[in-house]
Amino acid sequence: MTAPNPVTTLTKKWFEIEGIPQDRRAFGFIGKMYKQYGEETVLQAFDAIKSRPTQAKDIKRPQEYLRGICKKIGVSESAVNKEGRSQFEDMMKNMFS
Repeated sequence: MTAPNPVTTLTKKWFEIEGIPQDRRAFGFIGKMYKQYGEETVLQAFDAIKSRPTQAKDIKRPQEYLRGICKKIGVSESAVNKEGRSQFEDMMKNMFS
């Protein structure tokens, strides 16, 4: 028996948040967040949204909101593209500082 795909599991958890519309493109977006930031960071971001009194009901662009939270939390050790992401963020900081 194979282990479940972590992106599938994360996508299911994403849709469990109140106010998140069912969108088939979400799987690709959540997969990208998983690769860039890691499972722990994405789960922490989900928890941050769930802890809001309205969860995601009043968020106009929930995917962008999730991306912002992940960026604020930072890259976890489990990120697939950890080195590439951190190099990109360092380059952007150097360009605009």
